[in-house]
Amino acid sequence: MHERRLIMSLAAALLLLPAVPAIAESQARVRITTRSAPRLPDRDITLAVGVMDYDRGDGDLAPMASLRAEWGLRRWVRSELALSYALADVPRPDLGTDETSNAQLAGASLGIKAELPSQVIRPYVGVAAGLFGRFDSDDGEEFVRPSLSVPAGVRVRLGNASLRLEARWRFDEHKDGVSVPSREFTAGLGFRY
Repeated sequence: MHERRLIMSLAAALLLLPAVPAIAESQARVRITTRSAPRLPDRDITLAVGVMDYDRGDGDLAPMASLRAEWGLRRWVRSELALSYALADVPRPDLGTDETSNAQLAGASLGIKAELPSQVIRPYVGVAAGLFGRFDSDDGEEFVRPSLSVPAGVRVRLGNASLRLEARWRFDEHKDGVSVPSREFTAGLGFRY
């Protein structure tokens, strides 16, 4: 009886012997997957308010607002689409001495920033290029010209939100071809999306 079981076991082993490499190969293809925590999106949108020191203004700081959408390209690199709007008083020598009029200053730019990817406090610096527009009341200047800007600031992460403090140096070309330096100082609240 034992001989019969031994012979049957050897016969079964000989029949299964050609299938052993295929079984081993199929087991090698099985990948062990691990679950990781879902990664939060690396995109955010920030609404900021502040002041603009417009070099061709009357010397006062102009109130402004900006909307900035950002997305991560790499761990250290982010890109940005920025829109800004300010109301400034500008000198109007053609209306008389010491006369000013209101000017609407608008800007749109696309930029790239290097950001320190720490957990909470993230300082950054970047460069952006875009368009600058000035639209005066009282039939003053109206134009749209190229603009360059250099933002530097810090973002403080607060869960899915962030507090952002920024200074931005802008070089806006004007109608006469002169690049006018201006500065923006803003504080805003951002949200991941």
